[in-house]
Amino acid sequence: SGRVVTFSNGETSSAKLVGFTIQNGSAQRGGGINCNNTSPTISNCQFLNNAASQNGGKGGGISNSGSSPTVTDCIFIGNSAGDGGGISNISESSPTLMNCTFYNNSGFGDGIFNNNGSNPIVTNCIFWGTNDQIENSGATPIITYSNVQQSSGIYSGTGNINADPLFVDAANGDYSLLDYSPAIGAG
Repeated sequence: SGRVVTFSNGETSSAKLVGFTIQNGSAQRGGGINCNNTSPTISNCQFLNNAASQNGGKGGGISNSGSSPTVTDCIFIGNSAGDGGGISNISESSPTLMNCTFYNNSGFGDGIFNNNGSNPIVTNCIFWGTNDQIENSGATPIITYSNVQQSSGIYSGTGNINADPLFVDAANGDYSLLDYSPAIGAG
């Protein structure tokens, strides 16, 4: 009946959260994880069905405020928020995201919302679902070698594509890629 994890004591990259399932959290900011002026390392985690919907909440999976965590090999599925269903970066937050999958999240920026000088570095990630996956307001993220769903065109950045990633069986939780997925060899 609240947020699952909080980083708020100036944690650095030596603070590590590895291999956890962060599920069913609910808060105004960061239903799964709230990072406030920290830069932890988060890897091999699953963010499932977390919500930040109270009063136009920020970051269903993760909310970053003045924070720059490193997030690798994580999956964000079914999270929701007013802004940033998967992740919301506010107040000069610039996380590094690598090898992450965002699927069926919902919010303004289903995958990620970046605001107010937040400039994440995103490499080799998949953003897929129903709407435009990345939304920016006063932010300039660097997105490369990623599959980003948009209503039209390809998200700007080196090596990006906009094509159905062809998950093996997303309906039953298998987000590995079919042998002929356009994302294989594209990262």
